Amino acid sequence: TTTAATTTTTTTATTTTTTTRNMCTDCTWHESVTSSQTCTNSPTYPPSWDEFPMARAHFFFETPDECCDTRFPEACTVVDVDAPAASSAASTASATTAATTTAAITTTMYQRRH
Repeated sequence: TTTAATTTTTTTATTTTTTTRNMCTDCTWHESVTSSQTCTNSPTYPPSWDEFPMARAHFFFETPDECCDTRFPEACTVVDVDAPAASSAASTASATTAATTTAAITTTMYQRRH
């Protein structure tokens, strides 16, 4: 009589994902340096904000809502210098909207209130 032995080998792969805080290298939203209680994507801001990654992570945000919620949670004006005039603040149904075009730059402003 012949007895056959079967050996089963199981391999388990473990994947570990580490997420680090985004240093906001592509973020464009920041507190305005010319208007109070305002978040904007204007290219006007102190050059020192770009010098250190941690400074950039502190001053810049991915969205206007993130900027407003962090900097001005009670009331915030958003100035979007890149917004097309046709879609001015379409995502804020309850906001007051005003669009101004000057020298081929479209600026959309709206108020956020909590």
